[in-house]
Amino acid sequence: MKKFLTAMIVCLAAPLALFAGELTVTGGGSVSLAADNAYVQLSVTTEATKPADALTMNSEATNRVFASLEKLGIKKSEIQTSNLRLNAKYNYPEKQEPKLVGYTVTHTILITVCNIPDTGKVLDTVVKDGANRIDGISFGLSQEKLRDATNIARKAAAKDAMDKVDLYSNVLSLKNKELKTFSEYSNQSGGRVAYAATAERAAPSGATNVEGGDITVKVQVTTTWDVK
Repeated sequence: MKKFLTAMIVCLAAPLALFAGELTVTGGGSVSLAADNAYVQLSVTTEATKPADALTMNSEATNRVFASLEKLGIKKSEIQTSNLRLNAKYNYPEKQEPKLVGYTVTHTILITVCNIPDTGKVLDTVVKDGANRIDGISFGLSQEKLRDATNIARKAAAKDAMDKVDLYSNVLSLKNKELKTFSEYSNQSGGRVAYAATAERAAPSGATNVEGGDITVKVQVTTTWDVK
């Protein structure tokens, strides 16, 4: 019985030392940093019986919002129109034809706030000066900070992959190895806030407090090696 077990172990183990070909190894690295950018999406919505009047009212309200943002130090490059639409508004009386009652104009704006502590002040100001919907807030890293964080995660991922390659090379008695292919995948997580408010929900009594939290940058590398 012992001889039989020994023979089985030899048969199972031998191919590991004899195989020559490819070794594929993945490595991962991550780093978490405090967010330094806030992205606010808000809308200015106006209604009137005539489309031209609804558009004029909306332009006036939007211009007040833009002027307020400028006073707060938000640059033009940090303000972007993401949507502008005009819709007819109908009433639907029971058992009657729909009745046109007016028009709605919605101007949606995306704002980048480079100093997160200012985000609450930005929200309070734009709601006061014409924005009547905050569609959401998310947080992220500035380009420079994201680049630095990604490079740190890359180094950690590469080291993780190489540590595994060295480990397998020792265990499998692979004396020669040559890098054949390399690929990288990176992403960032955290910093999203499921927040939406209309003007009626905005609290007028005090300043809005906003916290950005941490952003985690992850990098995964996949390496393929020719081995002998």
